[in-house]
Amino acid sequence: MLKNKKMSETNKKIWFGVILFVVIVLAGGLIYVVSLRTAKQSQPQEKVVATEKQPTALGDVIPQNAKNPEEFMAKVQEKADEIEKKYDSSLTEFAEKKWIKIFEEYNNITPDYFSKNIKILSDEIEKTNDQSTLFRVKYRIEKEDNSLVNSEDFFYLIISKSKKNELGLNDVKDNVFLTEEDIKNSLGKEGFAKITKIQK
Repeated sequence: MLKNKKMSETNKKIWFGVILFVVIVLAGGLIYVVSLRTAKQSQPQEKVVATEKQPTALGDVIPQNAKNPEEFMAKVQEKADEIEKKYDSSLTEFAEKKWIKIFEEYNNITPDYFSKNIKILSDEIEKTNDQSTLFRVKYRIEKEDNSLVNSEDFFYLIISKSKKNELGLNDVKDNVFLTEEDIKNSLGKEGFAKITKIQK
């Protein structure tokens, strides 16, 4: 009798353990499924947006509200001047980058030295009568003894055939953008380029 009672208590404990194990497994599975679903919902959904190609407004290119041919031509000229100004600004930036590389190499200085000791005061693109394009830059050098020296450099970015012949630059290409190598190779030619040799 006592033996049967002990066995039934043992069976109850086993069944209780099995049921508890099954409940824990089911609860864990349920929590896992819910957490996966929540994580999926919290992720940003990839949106597919159809974009229409915006046509260029005709008024951005051709004036639409001119009252007469003279006004139309004046507005066209105004737009052309605006485009030319943007082009010159981009070209100046392009030429300035070339000058900085050439200047650093010519003077054997690092970009760090350049940024600390050289201050560009102004730079510009000049289109000459012979259809060449000249770059000019004015800058200030702060020397190690704290003295300041102003200087101006220049070089042809594009050189016409007539200017090339005038300066005796037989090995330089005409009417194309000159590379840094083209410019460096012709630094010694009078009138073509001037890069200041700085005294540190």
